[in-house]
Amino acid sequence: MALITMRETVFKRVLEDKDSFATTLLALLLDEYSTDCFEWEPQALYMQISEDLHAEVPDVNRDKIGAMIMSITTNQFFINADIFCNVCKALSHSEADFSTFRPLTPEELAWGVTEVILNNPPDKSRGNTECSDEVASYVGMMLLQQGVLKPPAVLQFAIYPTENPVEDIQTMFADDPAMFEAAMANQNQAAQELDAHTKETLGLLKHQLELLPLSVNNK
Repeated sequence: MALITMRETVFKRVLEDKDSFATTLLALLLDEYSTDCFEWEPQALYMQISEDLHAEVPDVNRDKIGAMIMSITTNQFFINADIFCNVCKALSHSEADFSTFRPLTPEELAWGVTEVILNNPPDKSRGNTECSDEVASYVGMMLLQQGVLKPPAVLQFAIYPTENPVEDIQTMFADDPAMFEAAMANQNQAAQELDAHTKETLGLLKHQLELLPLSVNNK
């Protein structure tokens, strides 16, 4: 029986941990298999992982890996609202399901976009410099439904169903400046809280990556 190394033990734990981020899982796979694994069939990939690292990857983590690989190798995340929705779900630790519709939370939207851009920065040659109107309108609709009229920094591309939702608030409270100021203060706070949540999640991701015994860190 082959001796299991500390590296293999850590990789197995990370692969099986449902709280592992997609970026963490991807860094692990790239360290183990390079970008070659992007071209493998999912069944072949997980059979290889089982053989090499003795890990059984749960479905939620398989969704994360598949979502991130697709978001890197294609531009579908940026142009197809259904795919955008399910990628954001997967990256927020929810199993993707194309058969049912569940509104995304502002936190899921913000984190999904952040993590994809982190791994696939805008590049004209790959056609991912901006989201399609379909995706931008979907994000705007989700934010409006949940009362977020001023999007956080990472979701500034959102297109709202109404031309200017902030002006709608101003019209609503035209005779009550104090109420308008209070409503806008709530909107500013909501956007700041979303930014803070994304920043906190980035911190958790950074911590996970720092604990990975990657080959590049040992050179």
